[in-house]
Amino acid sequence: MALSPVRHVPYEAKTVNIRVYSYEGMNIVGAINNTELKTDYAFSNLTEMVFQIESILDNLQFPQVTFDLRTFDDQKKTSNYHFTTDENSSKKTIASFRLNVMYRQNASWQGDIFYIDENKTAKFRSLLELIHLLDSVLRK
Repeated sequence: MALSPVRHVPYEAKTVNIRVYSYEGMNIVGAINNTELKTDYAFSNLTEMVFQIESILDNLQFPQVTFDLRTFDDQKKTSNYHFTTDENSSKKTIASFRLNVMYRQNASWQGDIFYIDENKTAKFRSLLELIHLLDSVLRK
């Protein structure tokens, strides 16, 4: 397996900012952005948020995935989903986070998340652990 050439990705580009507008019935609604995006993108559920972040990471090619994800169809996975521009940017934010995905190994993410509102940082070893961290803040 040939190694890809290492390219420099600025720290700010690796960071995804998450604004949460609501968490009713454990359904997360909000918007994401980073310096590579020209606009904020809205999400109306957890799956949409995860696919948006995955798409950003794929476009940056950082961190690189360790293997291709499996799908039920034989076509190669594409991360070019259509995302909605956030038109609710003036909406009240109930929580803000800064997400750094350092690795994408074992079909999951590893990194750290900074809870901006309370100046707290936590590391996560999987996407499921990240979801539990988000839930621990948003359920309050």
